[in-house]
Amino acid sequence: MSLRQKIEIVEKQKWSSVRLGKLKFKLSSFFECVIIFLNMAKKKMTIEDLAVMTKNAFDRIDRRFDKMDERFDKVEARLDRIENLLIRGLENRMDRVEDKVRVVETKLKI
Repeated sequence: MSLRQKIEIVEKQKWSSVRLGKLKFKLSSFFECVIIFLNMAKKKMTIEDLAVMTKNAFDRIDRRFDKMDERFDKVEARLDRIENLLIRGLENRMDRVEDKVRVVETKLKI
Protein backbone atom coordinates (compact mmCIF):
# COMPACT_ATOMS: atom_id res chain seq x y z
CA MET A 1 0.00 0.00 0.00
CA SER A 2 1.47 3.33 -1.02
CA LEU A 3 1.68 6.41 1.17
CA ARG A 4 -0.95 8.19 -0.92
CA GLN A 5 -3.40 5.28 -0.41
CA LYS A 6 -2.80 5.36 3.35
CA ILE A 7 -3.42 9.10 3.36
CA GLU A 8 -6.67 8.67 1.44
CA ILE A 9 -7.87 5.98 3.88
CA VAL A 10 -7.16 8.19 6.87
CA GLU A 11 -8.91 11.16 5.25
CA LYS A 12 -11.94 9.02 4.45
CA GLN A 13 -12.19 7.94 8.07
CA LYS A 14 -12.05 11.63 9.00
CA TRP A 15 -9.42 11.30 11.65
CA SER A 16 -9.02 14.82 12.90
CA SER A 17 -6.36 14.66 15.59
CA VAL A 18 -4.31 12.44 17.86
CA ARG A 19 -3.17 13.20 21.38
CA LEU A 20 0.41 12.38 22.11
CA GLY A 21 1.03 13.35 25.72
CA LYS A 22 0.26 17.03 26.02
CA LEU A 23 0.88 17.64 22.32
CA LYS A 24 -2.11 17.61 20.02
CA PHE A 25 -0.96 16.81 16.53
CA LYS A 26 -3.38 17.57 13.75
CA LEU A 27 -3.27 14.82 11.20
CA SER A 28 -5.12 16.78 8.56
CA SER A 29 -2.39 19.45 8.47
CA PHE A 30 0.29 16.79 8.42
CA PHE A 31 -1.31 14.92 5.54
CA GLU A 32 -1.90 18.18 3.69
CA CYS A 33 1.85 18.88 3.92
CA VAL A 34 2.66 15.34 2.78
CA ILE A 35 0.40 15.73 -0.25
CA ILE A 36 1.99 19.09 -1.05
CA PHE A 37 5.46 17.60 -0.83
CA LEU A 38 4.42 14.65 -3.01
CA ASN A 39 3.09 17.09 -5.60
CA MET A 40 6.24 19.19 -5.32
CA ALA A 41 8.34 16.15 -6.14
CA LYS A 42 6.36 15.62 -9.35
CA LYS A 43 6.45 19.16 -10.73
CA LYS A 44 8.52 22.29 -10.55
CA MET A 45 7.38 24.88 -8.06
CA THR A 46 6.58 28.33 -9.37
CA ILE A 47 6.59 31.62 -7.50
CA GLU A 48 2.79 31.59 -7.69
CA ASP A 49 2.65 28.12 -6.08
CA LEU A 50 4.89 29.30 -3.26
CA ALA A 51 2.78 32.44 -2.84
CA VAL A 52 -0.41 30.37 -2.58
CA MET A 53 1.19 27.99 -0.09
CA THR A 54 2.43 30.89 2.03
CA LYS A 55 -0.96 32.61 1.92
CA ASN A 56 -2.72 29.39 2.99
CA ALA A 57 -0.30 28.92 5.88
CA PHE A 58 -0.84 32.48 7.08
CA ASP A 59 -4.62 32.07 6.75
CA ARG A 60 -4.46 29.01 9.01
CA ILE A 61 -2.38 30.93 11.52
CA ASP A 62 -4.86 33.83 11.43
CA ARG A 63 -7.73 31.46 12.20
CA ARG A 64 -5.80 30.03 15.14
CA PHE A 65 -5.07 33.53 16.47
CA ASP A 66 -8.75 34.43 16.13
CA LYS A 67 -9.66 31.40 18.24
CA MET A 68 -7.04 32.37 20.81
CA ASP A 69 -8.40 35.92 20.93
CA GLU A 70 -11.89 34.58 21.61
CA ARG A 71 -10.58 32.41 24.44
CA PHE A 72 -8.61 35.30 25.95
CA ASP A 73 -11.72 37.50 25.80
CA LYS A 74 -13.64 34.85 27.76
CA VAL A 75 -10.86 34.59 30.35
CA GLU A 76 -10.73 38.38 30.66
CA ALA A 77 -14.49 38.56 31.21
CA ARG A 78 -14.28 35.89 33.92
CA LEU A 79 -11.43 37.72 35.66
CA ASP A 80 -13.42 40.97 35.54
CA ARG A 81 -16.38 39.23 37.23
CA ILE A 82 -14.11 37.77 39.91
CA GLU A 83 -12.48 41.16 40.48
CA ASN A 84 -15.88 42.82 40.85
CA LEU A 85 -17.00 40.19 43.35
CA LEU A 86 -13.87 40.68 45.42
CA ILE A 87 -14.16 44.46 45.35
CA ARG A 88 -17.83 44.34 46.38
CA GLY A 89 -16.95 41.95 49.20
CA LEU A 90 -14.23 44.26 50.47
CA GLU A 91 -16.51 47.30 50.24
CA ASN A 92 -19.17 45.49 52.27
CA ARG A 93 -16.61 44.53 54.92
CA MET A 94 -15.34 48.12 55.11
CA ASP A 95 -18.90 49.41 55.51
CA ARG A 96 -19.46 47.00 58.40
CA VAL A 97 -16.19 48.04 60.06
CA GLU A 98 -17.12 51.71 59.70
CA ASP A 99 -20.56 51.00 61.21
CA LYS A 100 -18.96 49.22 64.17
CA VAL A 101 -16.51 52.10 64.67
CA ARG A 102 -19.45 54.57 64.71
CA VAL A 103 -21.22 52.44 67.31
CA VAL A 104 -18.09 52.35 69.48
CA GLU A 105 -17.61 56.12 69.06
CA THR A 106 -21.20 56.85 70.07
CA LYS A 107 -20.92 54.62 73.12
CA LEU A 108 -17.66 56.26 74.14
CA LYS A 109 -18.99 59.67 73.11
CA ILE A 110 -15.91 60.57 71.13
